[in-house]
Amino acid sequence: MQTRSLDIERRLRKLESRFSILLAERRRLNCTCRKETNYHTACELEAIFSIPCPTHGVMDPGAIFYRTTWLPLAPEHRPFCKCPPNIWREFLERKRPRPTSAEEAEFSKVHPHPRTQMSPDESERAFQEEHRRVKDVINRHRLTVLRSRSTTRLARD
Repeated sequence: MQTRSLDIERRLRKLESRFSILLAERRRLNCTCRKETNYHTACELEAIFSIPCPTHGVMDPGAIFYRTTWLPLAPEHRPFCKCPPNIWREFLERKRPRPTSAEEAEFSKVHPHPRTQMSPDESERAFQEEHRRVKDVINRHRLTVLRSRSTTRLARD
C-alpha cells in the first residue's frame, strides 16, 4: 500500500512539473513585449503602452521609433492608429492595390499634410509640442516599468 502511495506521489510531482512548464510556455507565447515599437502620435503611443503583458505585467516596448503617417504600425497596434486614411499606408497594409499616379495626385489634393497648411513657425511649434508629449509618455511608461520591476523583486524576496 505504501509503495502505491509513493508511486502516486511521484506521478503527481511529475504532472505538476509538466503543468508548470506548459504554463510558462503559454505565458511566453502571450507576451506582448517587443523588440521595437512604432508610433505616429503621442496618443497612439500612450494607447500602445496601455496594453499589459500577460507574462511580465508591464509591456517592454523595446526601441521606440516615430513612423511617418503613410507607414503602417505593427498589425496588433493598427487599431490605435487615429490618422486619416492614406492610400500608401493602405497599400502597405495590403488593403488595396498600388495607387496609380492619378490616384496619388488626387489624394494629395484632397488630403494635404496638415503642416503644409501652417507657417514654418507654427509647424515648428506643433512639432516641438508633439515631441514634448511623446517624451512625457515615454518617461511615464519608464517609471511604470521601474515600479513594476521593483514590486516584482519585492514580491520574490
